[in-house]
Amino acid sequence: MKSIKLLVLSLCGLFSMSSCVNDFLDRDPMDIISEDLVWSNENAVNAYMAGMYEDMFVEPHAWLINWGTLGHYTDESMRSYSWGYPYTPVLDLSSLQQWEYNKIRIANVFLQNIQTSTLNEDLKQRWTAEAHFVRAFHYFTMA
Repeated sequence: MKSIKLLVLSLCGLFSMSSCVNDFLDRDPMDIISEDLVWSNENAVNAYMAGMYEDMFVEPHAWLINWGTLGHYTDESMRSYSWGYPYTPVLDLSSLQQWEYNKIRIANVFLQNIQTSTLNEDLKQRWTAEAHFVRAFHYFTMA
């Protein structure tokens, strides 16, 4: 009987303390930048733009580093630059066709949000032209 009273009192105390904090789960994440901040800060827009260029070129005469030759579509596995990789990985057949729709979506989000930005009009015009180029480039690579 004594243990039941102790259990009931403990549960009542626990429930009464947890009900006092109404905003316990309503906290803003500390590792995510809000969209409003991105489109109102020149450095954040530059970082977003740099992210769009990320997968375009590795060097002037090559595309992505791990593309290799047509031999890697067979059972010979893939030959790529071994920068820290001591093995030659076998090509996954699911990566034979790489569509760039996620990169096109990133460019579309940029084009949609840069128009409502409060930044300098000359910068907005330049960034808009760059985003149009990046989007066209990815459409071209899918053709």
